[in-house]
Amino acid sequence: MKKIGLFGGTFDPIHNGHLKIAGIVQRKLGLNKVIFIPAGILPHKAQSQATAKDRLAMVKLSLRGKKKFTSTKYETNKKSPSYSIETVRYLKRKLGHKTEFFFIIGADAFGEIRTWRRWQELLRLCCFVVINRPGYKITLPNKSAAVKVIMLRITGIPIAATTIRKKINKSQSVNKLVPRSVYAYIKKHKLYE
Repeated sequence: MKKIGLFGGTFDPIHNGHLKIAGIVQRKLGLNKVIFIPAGILPHKAQSQATAKDRLAMVKLSLRGKKKFTSTKYETNKKSPSYSIETVRYLKRKLGHKTEFFFIIGADAFGEIRTWRRWQELLRLCCFVVINRPGYKITLPNKSAAVKVIMLRITGIPIAATTIRKKINKSQSVNKLVPRSVYAYIKKHKLYE
């Protein structure tokens, strides 16, 4: 049985905090791979500042040389809103039913799980790995014994994409917050200015 981590998000931009979380989860749970899934058209929140193409490019750059990490363009290629349930079903078909999925999610997003399309089915298809976020209390939805949720407390990652975008907009350096290749891409394409 292959163990695959699924790490979705807007990644607007992807930053060192995302990579650190993925690395910790991969090692702690012994995952074969972590698949980064940049969101396409967002059904729940305002659209990202960078285009789907730019966000996917930054994710790919940040994963270079990391054998346990990969990405998919499934959601960024879609012309309709991205729903996690559709992405997970697609990956189940692609990777086979002998794959166990671990859905990596922040406590803030997990707190809104009941608003997601077919959330009960999603909870049955994946083990959810919920990462603490300051100011968010983790509450579990009413769940059956078939649902698996792992709570992980990870400290020392006070990085937010919103802060990075604000710093870039004010011409402040974000060199230590994002991988060098991502920073070069942001500067080259004048993102978030």
